[in-house]
Amino acid sequence: ATTGAEACEALAYHFDAAGQPQLAAAYAETAGDRAVFASALDRAKSQYRAALGALDRLEFSPGVAKRWAAIAQRLGLASVFDPSRDVLPVFERAIGLANDSGDAAAVARARYWLGYLHYALGDAPAALAHLGEARRHAGQTNDMRLSVQGDATLGQALASAGRYGEALALLDAAIAIKRGHRSGAGNAVGLTYSLACKGYALGDKGDFGAAEACFEEALNDTGCDQPEVIGSVRGWYAAVRLWQGRYEEAMHLAGEACREGERVRSLHLM
Repeated sequence: ATTGAEACEALAYHFDAAGQPQLAAAYAETAGDRAVFASALDRAKSQYRAALGALDRLEFSPGVAKRWAAIAQRLGLASVFDPSRDVLPVFERAIGLANDSGDAAAVARARYWLGYLHYALGDAPAALAHLGEARRHAGQTNDMRLSVQGDATLGQALASAGRYGEALALLDAAIAIKRGHRSGAGNAVGLTYSLACKGYALGDKGDFGAAEACFEEALNDTGCDQPEVIGSVRGWYAAVRLWQGRYEEAMHLAGEACREGERVRSLHLM
């Protein structure tokens, strides 16, 4: 039987071929959303890119630009656990559109996603530059959620650059806020991944006991069950076990991380 996501993909293709970009964009966007729900990251990225391409064939207006930016943000979320450099121009364009709008919140979000993608690709200097700009623009708005998440991601990027003192200060602040606002519902993705980043920073500093506590909380106490997030946590946990010389545990965790990567079809995780 054809699933909802597959039907939407087929309809998006049909309407695109029929020269109806408005409907093509709508069905591609829905297909991308359903693929994200199923953690099929490769399909989500493909469909969000198709939706953006369809919107580009419409007469550009503030409404189309706003919708384009919203889909681009979801493309960013689908891309961070399986990043590729060919998606960077999307977010560079998003920054240009946001600057044209004069909307500080839109600029902050566009900078945030471009910084996050550079972080995921291992390009710490570019990540830090864009996330710093995102933080500056977020400070001009009342978007506290973006400010907290921006600080957490900046902490993650600082950890990847080996700047552990600055990183741990930001990660600790973000973790405290996220713990304080937990409702018990939802996946607590931000808390889970921030704990993992704190864990590997502590592990690299040789504080293995504190690192283990972070990873165990991330895996067992946050309620997160998204395979792309859990796979990333287990991958970092495996690295810290390697640094400890606990090779059997490291191999077990790495194997589990690889299986999560297979589930979501993420070459990066595998």
